[in-house]
Amino acid sequence: MSDKISDEALAAIDAFLAKNKPTKLPTGMTSHSGYVYVDGKLVLKDQKDNPNAKGHWQRKAGSISPSVAERRQRLRDYMTKGMSALECAQSENVPVRTIYNDAKAIGRPFGDVIKEIPKTKTQALPAPSKPIPTEPAEVATSPMPKVRKSRASKRVAIRREEVAKLVAEGMDRKSMAKRFNVTPATISADMTKLGIKTREQGTFDKSALKRDKANANTIAKVADRRRFKAAPVPFGTPSKLAPDTAKRTIFPDRVLPVGDEDVLKDGSNNSKIGGDVLLGWLQGARIYTLTIEERATCPTSCSLWSACYGNSMQFARRWEHGQPLMDKIEAELDTLLGLYERILVRLHVLGDFWSVEYATFWRQMLARHRGLHVFGFTAHKPGSSIGTVIRETRAAHPTRYMIRHSDMTGPMGSFTLDFPTEMKTIGDAVVCPEQVDGMKNHPESRHCGNCAVCWSSDRPVAFVVH
Repeated sequence: MSDKISDEALAAIDAFLAKNKPTKLPTGMTSHSGYVYVDGKLVLKDQKDNPNAKGHWQRKAGSISPSVAERRQRLRDYMTKGMSALECAQSENVPVRTIYNDAKAIGRPFGDVIKEIPKTKTQALPAPSKPIPTEPAEVATSPMPKVRKSRASKRVAIRREEVAKLVAEGMDRKSMAKRFNVTPATISADMTKLGIKTREQGTFDKSALKRDKANANTIAKVADRRRFKAAPVPFGTPSKLAPDTAKRTIFPDRVLPVGDEDVLKDGSNNSKIGGDVLLGWLQGARIYTLTIEERATCPTSCSLWSACYGNSMQFARRWEHGQPLMDKIEAELDTLLGLYERILVRLHVLGDFWSVEYATFWRQMLARHRGLHVFGFTAHKPGSSIGTVIRETRAAHPTRYMIRHSDMTGPMGSFTLDFPTEMKTIGDAVVCPEQVDGMKNHPESRHCGNCAVCWSSDRPVAFVVH
């Protein structure tokens, strides 16, 4: 068989080469280049059949793709005509950044830089026939999207509203700072934002102000804000008895309808409870109390029905129970947990859970507010309808819902003693430390805020009748 190629085959080869070879070699390409473009990757000619060599030569001076070389040749013509980079990009339907790179590659970079064109390779510019929209109608006419405020910003906004009211009432910055558990400088910043003059009349101790700022965190941790420090001493006998037939408090004129007044009271007004948690894992939480009518909301099975210590609390303000009270509590919790990260509510100074709906209400509040913590006592037994809701809520929130059952020993129980004692424990029960200090006339003046037994342990707690 002859190795000579026929004239017909040579003619076919010449025709193929003439058809597929560009008459004008694009800029950046050489007819004697040592590289070839195979499957989108640049490789050496002598390594084009070696699969391990493909892709090892990724950069080379000049163009690596015929289509890119042709585009760059057209770019020379565009620039000769005086077209801008944006017009060139629209003509080629490529990002303007690609045109800048091509111009730099051919040695004729553009002098102008179009900053408003996005530097992205995934978004192509529209065709030249279509005008570039400046602002879509739906964007121009639609309102600005709402920005969801963080919990901290809501807390600051609520605090500033309160600051404006307190300034109008004449309260000074230090008092407001102590009330909100912040530094006086924070109150000054709030007043500046509100447009209120922060300079006070007269002279003040600047060095003392600096010390307050430096020690603000420490002061917030150890401050005891109780208005009264002395508490009654228990003797093991009730101070006053109510008739066995009584169905409500013996002070009916102290039962008030729900109105504008806050129903959740600052614990600093109660010497036995205190306004802040001063130790333990809840340190720094504000304490609030709720007082409702005794006996009218309590189960008749309560062992202290006639000997309730509410018989000696003629000045306590009791709130009428019902749906208005629940609505008021819900609104106040929203406000308080906007001001403070955590609060601890004492349920109930007087009274008890009056219905299943009310007991369920507190479970709903705990689910809504992560910073809400509750402690207290109930005369409802664990197996009753209301007691079952209390037990289930305690199981769902074991560290945030510490309601103990009265007249019961064992975990989460409490009971009373009819004799005074200085013992700290009786069996497995802890005798209320506040009462023990009171009977010993202890100088530490223990209270709920610096005790934490009732919400940090499930051990039963014993109380001396008072």
